[in-house]
Amino acid sequence: MNLWSAPQSSDCALQILMKYANPCGSKEDEQKTKIGVYKEHIEVRGVLFDVIRKSFQFPAVLQAGFKDPLILDRVLAEVKTELVNYPSNGQDLVDAFSLAICAGRTTYEYEPAEENMKQHRDNFAAYWKLRQSALRLGQPTDDFNGDPDEGDAEQFMLDIQQSCQARSFVITEKGYVGLGPWISKPGDVYCLIPGSRVPFVLCQGGDVRFRLVGEAYLHGLMRGEVYDLIGRDDMEEETIVIW
Repeated sequence: MNLWSAPQSSDCALQILMKYANPCGSKEDEQKTKIGVYKEHIEVRGVLFDVIRKSFQFPAVLQAGFKDPLILDRVLAEVKTELVNYPSNGQDLVDAFSLAICAGRTTYEYEPAEENMKQHRDNFAAYWKLRQSALRLGQPTDDFNGDPDEGDAEQFMLDIQQSCQARSFVITEKGYVGLGPWISKPGDVYCLIPGSRVPFVLCQGGDVRFRLVGEAYLHGLMRGEVYDLIGRDDMEEETIVIW
């Protein structure tokens, strides 16, 4: 994701959408990205899935040794206060938070972090213990699922540095957490487009038109789970106008 100071024009939006679309023939027809290109706007088939309720900006540049982001304490406190159960399979809230701030991946061999949850939890617990010590904060890690003595704090620090720099942590109206472009704000919409590898954040540009803010991460909806939700809770695929 990039640090943008304003939503994208339709020309830039088209380039971004195509960058993350699956190549033609790579998936079933119903999961191909469908984009119509017009003179002053583009139209894409997708689902307006959720609305950002709160957003928290990370620094534009995260230095190596990123131990001092007090924003993480605010964000974790908000997650624990705002949410009771995570909407995706009732996942533990600390797990959802720790996976979201590394965009669900580890920089170690660039694998999905959930493929080795024990290591992920241990790394996160080790990182949190290290930063609490460095900041002289007395917050315990007792409610964390990992063992800080078994984890690699430096590895998790690198994961955060690569995922959070120039991004915003978001909490949505439906209770999801994730990362969005730096300029994401409350009221912006998470859009899921069949055939795309990532969701997108849109801002309202009129009654039925939107501006593309940028690509994003929404924990629990990065592996096609949305297709199981379409048709339920009044959520339907529709034509979205981006200008």
